[in-house]
Amino acid sequence: YILIDYLDFFYSSREGGRGSDIGMRIDRIQKYFLDFGYPSTVLNFPEVNISDKRYKDSYVMYQSTEDQGLIYKNYIEDILLALELRGAILIPRFELFRGHSNKVFQELMRDLYLYPELSSIKSNCYGSYEDFEKHNTRSFPFVVKTAEGAKSTGVALVKNQSEIKSVIKKMSSSFDLTAWVKDKIKSIIRPNHIRISQHRNKFICQDFIPDLKGDYKIVIYGNKYYFIDRKVRKDDFRASGSGIFEFDVDIDTKILDYAKKLIEKFDSPYASFDIVIDDGKLDVVEFQFVTFGTASFFDSKTHYENQKGEWVRVTPSTNDTVENNIVNAIV
Repeated sequence: YILIDYLDFFYSSREGGRGSDIGMRIDRIQKYFLDFGYPSTVLNFPEVNISDKRYKDSYVMYQSTEDQGLIYKNYIEDILLALELRGAILIPRFELFRGHSNKVFQELMRDLYLYPELSSIKSNCYGSYEDFEKHNTRSFPFVVKTAEGAKSTGVALVKNQSEIKSVIKKMSSSFDLTAWVKDKIKSIIRPNHIRISQHRNKFICQDFIPDLKGDYKIVIYGNKYYFIDRKVRKDDFRASGSGIFEFDVDIDTKILDYAKKLIEKFDSPYASFDIVIDDGKLDVVEFQFVTFGTASFFDSKTHYENQKGEWVRVTPSTNDTVENNIVNAIV
């Protein structure tokens, strides 16, 4: 089964050119699967009938979304979890979907899968500003990130005590005027009423890596490794969203070895990793396994493949497609 959203999208594609906003070609995906002997059925999420026992032991590919507030993603999550409980085999697994546009769960996965063998970055996850006030023991400087956000949005560096409230309260703000007024009235008429927080958007505090020159965006489809060398802007610390990108440059194969270990650890057919070099040691800052960008595929003229233990730089054929990469990776 291939599940698509209300826009009839499956993942994202830049086939229409830079800045285009289209989904992948579903007909191509079905054709490529059929070439391998796998017929498929395409469904919108509301068409999934959870009471149908045919989903048990069936493979289910699905679309995520990055809509504002992750409202539709929240709905998709309900459908996927019910499918998994029915016995369907989700591609990728449910917990990897849960980490999409959710940096809090990403950091929990870091502790589950990577720490300390493949990552030494430490993060703290909070559900409110009050959680942070009670439990923060970090020294300055440190990085604060909202759970949702891409291309450097929702990322800030806290350098001293005076910046804590201005940065973290802003990032965690969940202010709603109606709720605030009702809560205020309750506090007046009920002497024992405890007021709720107006800062309940979850966020993370993470180690700051000083003198970072950039990172490597490694996008993997099966045995194909694409990458972007992303530089940090002057007087900034964020490579994502900087716009200073280089494609098809030489890369230390140790970075590819590390990316290979990461994807094997997470056991996903495809992934996107933001890899940094911290004092000579490789680490991963963020990772995604569903609905990540395809710029690395469309803007790269070459990719790497691991052939018999050796990394080989490959120039793909002109008819290579991102849909083909997705299907080959899954098969």
